[in-house]
Amino acid sequence: MTLRFRFSNSDMITTAGVAMRPLEIDDKGGTFERVGQPGITEAFSHQELAEMMRRPDTTYFAGYFDRATQEAHRDKPVQVISELSEKTARLVIWRKAVCDAFLALEAAGLVKRTQRAYEQAKAQLASVTARLVGEGAAAFAKIRPGKEIKIRKLPGSRTVLQWVRSYQAAGYSALSLIPATHLSGNRSRRWCPKAEALMNQVIEIYADTQRPPKVQSIQETRALFIEENARRTSAGATLLTIPSASSVKRRLDSADPFYVCAKRYGATAAARKFAMSSNGPDVVRPMERVEMDENKLDVMSLLTLTGIWDPASELRSKRLCSRRSTPPKRRSQK
Repeated sequence: MTLRFRFSNSDMITTAGVAMRPLEIDDKGGTFERVGQPGITEAFSHQELAEMMRRPDTTYFAGYFDRATQEAHRDKPVQVISELSEKTARLVIWRKAVCDAFLALEAAGLVKRTQRAYEQAKAQLASVTARLVGEGAAAFAKIRPGKEIKIRKLPGSRTVLQWVRSYQAAGYSALSLIPATHLSGNRSRRWCPKAEALMNQVIEIYADTQRPPKVQSIQETRALFIEENARRTSAGATLLTIPSASSVKRRLDSADPFYVCAKRYGATAAARKFAMSSNGPDVVRPMERVEMDENKLDVMSLLTLTGIWDPASELRSKRLCSRRSTPPKRRSQK
């Protein structure tokens, strides 16, 4: 018997780097349209769909194009929970269990959205949450008898009610429960070289003699990502992650203010605006005052900024990335 899947028009499937959305599902199979390429459709039988869903390069996004889901995806670093680290994913699943437990107790009339009612039902809420977590992906697997198990403590009513409201507003998507600080302290490179190059375009777009506003420059930069993804979709390549407006704004704010002012208003105006207003440190002898400045910069970011990376071949880029991630071997001293 062929396994059949139920798709809605708001779902999305990505397979082999190609994103598609269902147009029509019937007894024979389904017709899908490529995202970003209106009119380009493909028909699959139920057998072909079942085989495609089992492939490791296929990802299914339920309700991806729903407004609530799009709101949940906005400014979020991932599209699915499985892309998070194990520690963060378990935290998100536990928060989801808290929200589900609260909504279940609220539907049964055992708790209300007040601080007093929450404190009275807190013990029962913790019990239902522990049961839901024990049955879900955040359960403690293969725990030996006698081994200590850590249980999370429920927060206050204000925090839990905020989780519940965000959870409901996002169409009960767990993405809304991702902590905003889960990437704090991460200094690793988050964008591929092509994305870095497109991100830096916001500086050149804004630093123009026509003096476009920041909002327009950010929108045009994000449009470059959409155009690049459309080209990659037709070529069957991996899609780029479209940065949020706040990420593009941070990149624009990191630009050299003198360079931006000189491009927008002219070198004379920039020299006048950034002229020194004092004589600087007053010293008498050489080496009386020594200043040092250092900054750690990813070499790939430097190559992208200088344009050296652009003519590099794809194979050479992969080799450089692999060398970057592999630590050098130390020679043994005899």
